[in-house]
Amino acid sequence: MKWHELKKKLKKAGFSYFRGGKGSHVIWRNEETGETMVICNHDSQEVGTGLANKLLKKAGLK
Repeated sequence: MKWHELKKKLKKAGFSYFRGGKGSHVIWRNEETGETMVICNHDSQEVGTGLANKLLKKAGLK
């Protein structure tokens, strides 16, 4: 899975861009739940399987 695909799934789960982070990272937030997560801003690169699963689980997705 690439970063832009992960971001699409997070948007469907209610997350959106909140603010810039350190370096090439950005912070996304779900306004309904107050949950925040740091996401890499390299859209065309692959996300590691473990990291993708961890972020999707944190967002309440499979």
